Amino acid sequence: MLQDVTPQLLPGEIDIASLVVTELVTNAVRHGCEGSAGEIVVGLSREAGRLRIEVAQPGPLFDLDEVRLRHPGQGRGWGVLLLDELTQAWGVGAAGVWAEIAAD
Repeated sequence: MLQDVTPQLLPGEIDIASLVVTELVTNAVRHGCEGSAGEIVVGLSREAGRLRIEVAQPGPLFDLDEVRLRHPGQGRGWGVLLLDELTQAWGVGAAGVWAEIAAD
């Protein structure tokens, strides 16, 4: 799906967008699709120097405050740190998760 907007992005922006999409979709598959036959939908939009990535998932959403808690020795869940570093902002919306990256 990034194919539609890559001509407007610089190479470094494409790399960041690819990592962010991968993280959000992986989380949707792992956590949002348990016991669900629905599909994951990825949406991209660009405005005001930002690329917004939205991932809608069929299952329940996670508790954002709980996800941000990391514990020593925890083997999973470190993608939140990746999102914090690579995005301008990210969060949970009505149907899924979203993230925004700078795109000049």
